[in-house]
Amino acid sequence: MALAENRTKIEIKLDAHRYSLGGPIPLYVLYKNSARDVVFKQPEKAWVTKLAVKRSAQKETEIVPIGRVRVYQNEKGVVRKVVEPFKNIELHANEEYSFVLDIGYRWPDLLVPGHYALFIKDESDAWEGISNTLEIDVVFTQDSIDVLLEILADDKSEGEAKSFVTRILQEFNPSFGYDLSQPLEYLPNAQKVKEFMEWWAASKSNEFVLKKIGEMNQRQWEWP
Repeated sequence: MALAENRTKIEIKLDAHRYSLGGPIPLYVLYKNSARDVVFKQPEKAWVTKLAVKRSAQKETEIVPIGRVRVYQNEKGVVRKVVEPFKNIELHANEEYSFVLDIGYRWPDLLVPGHYALFIKDESDAWEGISNTLEIDVVFTQDSIDVLLEILADDKSEGEAKSFVTRILQEFNPSFGYDLSQPLEYLPNAQKVKEFMEWWAASKSNEFVLKKIGEMNQRQWEWP
């Protein structure tokens, strides 16, 4: 294992250290090969590549795979799960491979308001590597609501993320209801989102909303 660690290194970078819940948190990931050729699974799509997140208020580290599983349901209700395909990457000596992962938009339910340490872990068959660790702060802002609505409407969003978004929106407006088994185009869902957006436009700066945003940032969050 030491040989692999010597020849390949993972580095991560961020543009800032403070981000809004649900908003973009672009994590720049760089694989650097300093010795002989190495072959590994495409890290931005493979299940062996993982994001590790530790919140300062929690003892445990949450680790999630970067690879996705797509869930499809036909008109008869039959559910089919498909692992996102990936290719093998080959790096020759002194070559690099990079990608950008938006961890804020992908995992709003994981990166709730708080202070975090995070790193990338790759458990590829060819080698095992751990990146450097970065620290960030995530806060709830008025902008968070607009982005959470975008996540809810995005067909590529994870089911856990959409469920989290629905719960948050209901805290601000208990009348908001959304059928997670149906897309945004489903008329009752579209109507509920329209009503929420109208309410939000009229209420985003009122005393109740501002107090709720403050509570979100003071809350002792539990991971789902």
